[in-house]
Amino acid sequence: MSREYQYVTITALLCALFMSIIISVCQIKACRDEVDGLKAQVAELSKRQDNIEEWYEKIKSGEKTIEYREVKPYWTVRIGNGMHELATFNFYKPMELYEKISTLGYSHEFEDDFDTLLQMGYVTRHRMSAIISKIETINGKDTDLAIDKPVYAIHLTDVREL
Repeated sequence: MSREYQYVTITALLCALFMSIIISVCQIKACRDEVDGLKAQVAELSKRQDNIEEWYEKIKSGEKTIEYREVKPYWTVRIGNGMHELATFNFYKPMELYEKISTLGYSHEFEDDFDTLLQMGYVTRHRMSAIISKIETINGKDTDLAIDKPVYAIHLTDVREL
């Protein structure tokens, strides 16, 4: 075998080894990026859990009497279905009621008890009951959500831990 051929073979092997190392480094970087992304998600979830616990304690103590939820189909249906069970609202078709309550400026004070169950996240050992005295649809800029979108302002009274 000629020296030139050996030189080309060794160079080709070194290039292949170098490419293999580059690929490995890229895979490690991708894994690190993925791990960093997962760490950020865990930190965000932890922060959200801290906020949930903070708001739960404020509602329980009576310091926070209004709970805000962004107007979205999920909350509109949940609130609308609860209201539909009350005699005042049962003459509305559900879709009419959903449209009515999700309109900015909507407000209703309840004469009868509109009971609700509040729970801290998905953990069922922390629960309390409350009466919803009023529901309004307002702009969320000046709420604890701080969003420029319609939100439900759910006024709570008679909060009791279960």
